[in-house]
Amino acid sequence: MGRFEEHRGPRVRLVSIALAAAASNALASDAPAGAPSTLAARARLQDVESNDAVRKALLGAHERLGDPACRRIFTDFTSIDGRRLDEVLAEHGETGQGFLSLLFFYDASRRLACGDGARFAFTKPYSRVIFVCGRRFRQKREWNPAASEALIIHELLHALGLGEDPPTSEAITAQVLERCGS
Repeated sequence: MGRFEEHRGPRVRLVSIALAAAASNALASDAPAGAPSTLAARARLQDVESNDAVRKALLGAHERLGDPACRRIFTDFTSIDGRRLDEVLAEHGETGQGFLSLLFFYDASRRLACGDGARFAFTKPYSRVIFVCGRRFRQKREWNPAASEALIIHELLHALGLGEDPPTSEAITAQVLERCGS
């Protein structure tokens, strides 16, 4: 009996399963930027239900950004250094959908910023990390899926360099809903 045959059993099967999963993940990471399979992996919240809500909102926002009317949102706003957001995208060689796939979404439920009851998500201009108030975002997704997708696009605009006050947070979201549907 050869060495391999001596060690067949649960461990070998476990290693085989792990290698198959790694190969599957590697194939998914070779998908084009913004592909739904890679996009969903950007949600990294600890709570499974909140993470699922963010994933669904990401996929919905991705689909909305495929609409030419929605993509005009990038011409409506400028970055904190005065460039239109469509120009920022062009500098990165990205579309809105592609840039969305470069962002990471993390749970911020325990952060002070989520304690005020008004925020669902937040970031700083040019940051590719979006913090999500998990349970509150999940409730928003359940009540109004379109609004949760608009929030994702809102945070994408900040990641491209949009500041706030002015425009107000409410004005940004209202413009996203106007362009991208409600």
